[in-house]
Amino acid sequence: MKCVGLVWVAVVAASVPAAAGTRLICENPRREYLVLYSPGASDLVLNPDSDRTLYPILVDDVSDGSHVVTATTPNGGSTARLHLRPYLKMEYWSGGEIVQTDGCYASQ
Repeated sequence: MKCVGLVWVAVVAASVPAAAGTRLICENPRREYLVLYSPGASDLVLNPDSDRTLYPILVDDVSDGSHVVTATTPNGGSTARLHLRPYLKMEYWSGGEIVQTDGCYASQ
């Protein structure tokens, strides 16, 4: 019976952050920016309290050990890939090559 209780607690604990969404601070050489991700949402939201930019989500790929959200930047720009597992980072791709990688950490 103890094992069942522990499994139930683990399932509930794992589902709370996903239901509430994820807030990350990502850093590039010029500045920090806030990224909001919510499961099932149609967009990643960057800097919601200031210049609010939406990146339409193309693919939300959750697989064993990884979770990567692929989105497009505004105005036909580069492709953004938000890595949520196993590492927190934001990559920007253009012409099939990585042009920028920004480290990220959890925000409260």
